[in-house]
Amino acid sequence: MTDKNIANVSAASARLFRAYYSHCTAPDLDTLFQLLGSIHNLNDRVTKGLDFNFLNVPEFLALKCLRNFFHHHDELKHTVRLIPITNLPIVSDLVYMCLTRRELVVSLGT
Repeated sequence: MTDKNIANVSAASARLFRAYYSHCTAPDLDTLFQLLGSIHNLNDRVTKGLDFNFLNVPEFLALKCLRNFFHHHDELKHTVRLIPITNLPIVSDLVYMCLTRRELVVSLGT
């Protein structure tokens, strides 16, 4: 691995953490789009620089699918809602949960 590759992976990692911080502290549709793009970009840099990728990580694949859908097919607007669940009667062992309309998932599978 070259110094240039290390610098690229480092820059992409820093960008991802900045996007994650922004999304955690003041989430909106733009921060979500930036976070998904940063995750995708980091994988590109790691693949080129370290000869490794995150495609074997199921969580990465789910986020990549969301990113690709929003990037190539449809806008985030009117599709994604950020819902604080602190006071809702929802119980889950997941830190984050993505709920989506059934017809959206069906249309992606065709």
